[in-house]
Amino acid sequence: MTKEGSHIGGPDKVKRVSDQVRFLTEYQREFYPSVIECFRQDLGIQSLISPRNWHVTDGPMLDSLERYTYTAGDVIDQRGYFGGHHQGEGASYSVRVRHRFTNQAAVKLPEDLPIQVFSVQDYPHIISEIGWPNLNRFRADSTFLSSVYTTLQGVDGLFFFSVNDNFLSDASMKKFTTSSPMTAVTSPAAALQYRRGDVEETTDVFYQNLDLERLYAMKGTADASTIALDEFREQDLPINASEAQEKDDVTHLPSQ
Repeated sequence: MTKEGSHIGGPDKVKRVSDQVRFLTEYQREFYPSVIECFRQDLGIQSLISPRNWHVTDGPMLDSLERYTYTAGDVIDQRGYFGGHHQGEGASYSVRVRHRFTNQAAVKLPEDLPIQVFSVQDYPHIISEIGWPNLNRFRADSTFLSSVYTTLQGVDGLFFFSVNDNFLSDASMKKFTTSSPMTAVTSPAAALQYRRGDVEETTDVFYQNLDLERLYAMKGTADASTIALDEFREQDLPINASEAQEKDDVTHLPSQ
């Protein structure tokens, strides 16, 4: 369900896709409250609850509807990864001998940062899964960039994936890990900066007042959060899906 795909078949195809999008959105929006009620009443859970699917195929067309369904919960969540190319058997989830990779610095690709956030008004926002996967020699900037730019955007919580050992002593080379000097050693300073308020949240630089009926009609939005997936999940996206998003690369990176 993408803008390009829905328009290939003309008005009838657009109408069919529109009906399908409405059905899935309304179904998901009704599903979350029923599960939350079970958690609260049957299981006695008192923590904040964050509904979460994964990623949409076309951000400007569907991301706002996806986030609308999350308003059934307490917190709006997103996830994302950053890295260079990594090739070889099992490269999407492992690091092995004879794998080939390229190093990529996030500071040189701001449009691909996994910390670009579109907040829903009056809802707290977290990034519950974020990482700079191996192999990439430029992973040391992950904690500092994430701390600074999520603070500027008013993000309320940040969780790096993943901790493989309670004492951060797991020295093995894994695809997803924070148990390395590049992230584990830099995390305390970045966390202190984040929690102490060394960087202040800035004012809104981009604001959208969206109408559900226009979104159901596949009118889309002016912008959407970047689809920042690791290579394993990226395989599920349609070809050129990420290229469908047209925006100012620094919209999400405001400063005072």
